[in-house]
Amino acid sequence: MPPPLDAQGNLTNNFGYQPGGPCDIVLVRLYYRWPVYVSLLGLENMAGGKRLLVATSAFRNEPFGPSGC
Repeated sequence: MPPPLDAQGNLTNNFGYQPGGPCDIVLVRLYYRWPVYVSLLGLENMAGGKRLLVATSAFRNEPFGPSGC
């Protein structure tokens, strides 16, 4: 997947979601803009003094439908 930040540190918004079919492995990512109030440690990686946090989850869809896995 391409990085979610552009060269200026702004979040790009070209995301999509495809739920997949029976028994498909699906990857879901959640992005959160966390405000950094004290920037002494250099934690910000986004424009406006924010840090982008990412959570990722992978799972396999259930075998819905008559075919199974």
